[in-house]
Amino acid sequence: MEEKRGVERKIERKASEKHKQLANFIKEIHTQLRIDSEKYGAEETWKTHITRNDKLNHYAESMYQLATEHWVEKSKTSAPLTYCRVEWIKHQCKEYFFNGGMEKFDDKEVHLLNKDIEELKKIDYSTKIKTTIDSKINVLDVGSCYNPFSSEHLFSVTAIDIAPYSKDVTKCDFLNLNVGNTKIFLESEQALIELPKNSFDAVIFSLLLEYIPSPEQRFLCCQKAYDLLKNGGVLIVATPDSKHMGANTKVINTSWKVVLAKLGFMRIQYEKLPHIHCLVFRKCFYKVAAMKKIDWKKINEEDELFSSGKIFIPQDFHTKLKEEIPDTSFKKFEHNDQELVSLFGELPCED
Repeated sequence: MEEKRGVERKIERKASEKHKQLANFIKEIHTQLRIDSEKYGAEETWKTHITRNDKLNHYAESMYQLATEHWVEKSKTSAPLTYCRVEWIKHQCKEYFFNGGMEKFDDKEVHLLNKDIEELKKIDYSTKIKTTIDSKINVLDVGSCYNPFSSEHLFSVTAIDIAPYSKDVTKCDFLNLNVGNTKIFLESEQALIELPKNSFDAVIFSLLLEYIPSPEQRFLCCQKAYDLLKNGGVLIVATPDSKHMGANTKVINTSWKVVLAKLGFMRIQYEKLPHIHCLVFRKCFYKVAAMKKIDWKKINEEDELFSSGKIFIPQDFHTKLKEEIPDTSFKKFEHNDQELVSLFGELPCED
């Protein structure tokens, strides 16, 4: 019996070391991108990053292993909606589209407009506030890696990534994707370069925004999501944070809500799960409705956090970002247990 336990402990230690190696690599990529963005400019940094195929493929494989080999073990003993982003996102989509959520917020939008008669007079009601849905939810999963939503029968998924791990994920650089009138796949590059506007019921950013190096680029991602969504559609965001709920509330809970309201998104759901923030934003039929949801008396618009065109994340303010990290190095970061959980403990779980 003791010999068996010793073998089990040895296996656990090896798994933990593998966790750390994978997590170190993921964190190094994110950190280096933010540092390079400050030094060389975000656009040039991203342009260089997407040409580094070896590093991109290593990143994709690391994320896949963390999700399907390491995280899945923890999910077996945890409540799915508490620890698994994938299940949380599925649940939110079903509640919104099939269990009365969209009707509730259709009514909410009308109510917000009716509160201000003067604003109401300015609005052209040529577009009726009435969200519709087909038998399946048309989903765009950005930064999908291995298409974790493919098994959900209520989803029709378009899965995209700059370096797909699975064959059912299409290569696409979302930052440079054109939002137009049709879907265009460039055969010469085997990549998706255009998607039609107003064509998706839901856009998912799961572990995406912390990968994007600059606040301006993150806002651009949200703006593209807005343009791609149908009126009444939802943007769902999951972003890691190992600190307690109130630690980064000004960034996640307030700044995002205000900046995205200016874009035309109304936040309709927010939940801080262990080590992760999960949020749902509705694309309003009328932008003024999203603006009416904000208590502007409590907002200091001179604060950069609330400036239009920028989405900040807590990592932007980490002092480690000021440290130089050699681009070619694979040096290990020092982690405590809580940080490790935030790096690899909140990854998509397998169904």
